[in-house]
Amino acid sequence: MSPLFLQALALGILQGGLYALMAAGLTLVFGVLRAVNFAHGEFAMLGAYGAFFTIHALGLPLPAAIVAAGIAGGAAGYLTNRLVLGAIYRRRMDNRDEYVVIATFMLSQFLVAAATIGFGTSYRHIPGFWNQNLRLFNTIFLSGNRVTAFGHRAVDGMDVVLAPGELLALVGPNGAGKTTLLNLLAGQFPPTAGTILLDGRVITHLGPSHLHRSAIVRSFQNGGVFGRLSALENVTLAAVARGTPLREARGLARTALVEVGLEPVRDWRADALSGGQRKLIDFARLLATNPKVALLDEPTAGVSPAIMEVMQRVLHERRRNGLAAIVVSHDLPWVFGLCARVVVMAGGRHLAEGPPDVVAADPAVQEAYIG
Repeated sequence: MSPLFLQALALGILQGGLYALMAAGLTLVFGVLRAVNFAHGEFAMLGAYGAFFTIHALGLPLPAAIVAAGIAGGAAGYLTNRLVLGAIYRRRMDNRDEYVVIATFMLSQFLVAAATIGFGTSYRHIPGFWNQNLRLFNTIFLSGNRVTAFGHRAVDGMDVVLAPGELLALVGPNGAGKTTLLNLLAGQFPPTAGTILLDGRVITHLGPSHLHRSAIVRSFQNGGVFGRLSALENVTLAAVARGTPLREARGLARTALVEVGLEPVRDWRADALSGGQRKLIDFARLLATNPKVALLDEPTAGVSPAIMEVMQRVLHERRRNGLAAIVVSHDLPWVFGLCARVVVMAGGRHLAEGPPDVVAADPAVQEAYIG
């Protein structure tokens, strides 16, 4: 027997079993209650949506959000029962139970359609009337984050969204809070307030080692390399630190070195290479970990235009394969050419956001930063 046939057979048995369980459950419910309410699950779904958005839009704690969503959902269910099902039960008609089944099935489809229109089929389509600052994508989402140290708010109420395959520029004057924001995302320390999500999962208080294994990888402005190790050993070590087996790590390291053009010198000691080549080793170390989200802090500081071009090319190639990245840079021509969207910070706050040309022409940005 072919593996494809066995897979189809197993899938058919599984689906048949699920449908059999559903049929048995519906038969039992109908036998006891003389009605089947298909809308119960949809009301529970809307309650879960309501609890989630209440937490983020209104800032309520989880227990209060669940209570509020439960009350709202219960009230909606009671009114629906009184206005829709009650009207059917009050009528004298043959096959009344069948009408109730049909009515509740239609109601369930209506609720699903309403949720799809209102909430969308993914986090990308959350409507603005919930919260103008609440926008979720599949990769990473920060809401209302704040970092207070010694009475100073280094990051104050920042909302940042990063979509899969997006390259986002984070720019601003020195002391704006850009590096602090990257440290938040990398788990270097938790925010004083706010929420961080990765693929819809809360990661606000996870440490850097856990996040590194979850594919959030950070590079540093002055990231050093091991001078006595070869370029290949430096990059392999980064992949191994992610938990990759040694043989696979070597393969990933070789691929990364080919991408950045260091394959001819992969066996050279790092301290025998130029400063620009060592910067490419550091960049290759990030690539060898196969990150889902890359956090790059001044990756082009002190390098030649040729190396800047290599980094831009590789990031665009990786982006097409799903890499998302937040890039901090003071080299505005380079980062504006790399990224389609720019977020500007000043004084720890969100100052502006949009396409590079729009942001560059913003008077507030010119006064605070570019000017």
